[in-house]
Amino acid sequence: MKIKIVFPNFKTDIKNLKDFEYSLGYVEIINGKSKFSFFQKSLCMVFLTLQDLVGIINKLKLKENDSLKWIGVDNGFAFNIQFKDEDILFTGNDFVLNLKYLDFNNALKKGFNDLLKKIIKYNPEMLKQDYIIEFKTLID
Repeated sequence: MKIKIVFPNFKTDIKNLKDFEYSLGYVEIINGKSKFSFFQKSLCMVFLTLQDLVGIINKLKLKENDSLKWIGVDNGFAFNIQFKDEDILFTGNDFVLNLKYLDFNNALKKGFNDLLKKIIKYNPEMLKQDYIIEFKTLID
């Protein structure tokens, strides 16, 4: 499994250190031959949306809730998330995506680290930003 964090306007957005946290993008999951994107049609603030996702997954793992809604920051699209045994289940209006949690978690970490490598190329100062440090801490 592979997760890509995509910013369509990356080269323009990366120039603004303070506001990159609010840049619009989407999350793409490639699992074998299947490919699925969250928020591609209506972009969201990816960093904030992914922080919400990690918080939701942590709550579900602690069995605080049976399912929770994951809402794209700034676009309002919502997906239902359930954590069952070792699987994470995403559902929407017209789809169901069932993934192994460990594979998903590892792919999310790798996807974020791949994004960090790309960020370093364009703007190494970005690694000092609080939201980057916080997100890295959240997924570790």
